[in-house]
Amino acid sequence: MERVSKVPSQRSIGGEMFQGLTVHLVNEAVAIVTPMIEQFLGWDRTGGRHDLYLVVLKPETEEILYETAFGGPLSEWKHPYNKIALAKARQCARTGMVGRTLLRDAPWLIEPGDVRYVGGVVENGLVVAASGVQDHFDEMISWMVLSVIQGLCRDEVSKFTSDDPDFFGEQN
Repeated sequence: MERVSKVPSQRSIGGEMFQGLTVHLVNEAVAIVTPMIEQFLGWDRTGGRHDLYLVVLKPETEEILYETAFGGPLSEWKHPYNKIALAKARQCARTGMVGRTLLRDAPWLIEPGDVRYVGGVVENGLVVAASGVQDHFDEMISWMVLSVIQGLCRDEVSKFTSDDPDFFGEQN
């Protein structure tokens, strides 16, 4: 069966077109969780770590849709958290598995260039990964961001009415 490329859907909601997962929507999701992330960084539980890198991939690809850094300048970071976060995300995208599950249950899927840390999550093609604190906390932050993205997308879809067209991309 030939695979069909997916084009971002567009749907009229309140005069605006729903674009599916966009940088704007992800930015909104990250803005919602940023106060929690900033409050969490530097706590005793993180060992005083203040730096974190977050990446979201375009669904069904390994391309970066969104990335951001928390903390000091990347040049002063102890480790290349940006590269580690991206590697975590790409592992999840490639395998369709959460990083923890991959390392624990399917290590034969590990390839050169993969990282040994958890912190990347994937659900229904949506991939988020973080790096900078302990890997279990990276994973916690990734799940928070992923959950908010899902909620915002579901909110957009919930605005459809019975008067809207049956297919995404059609206009009244």
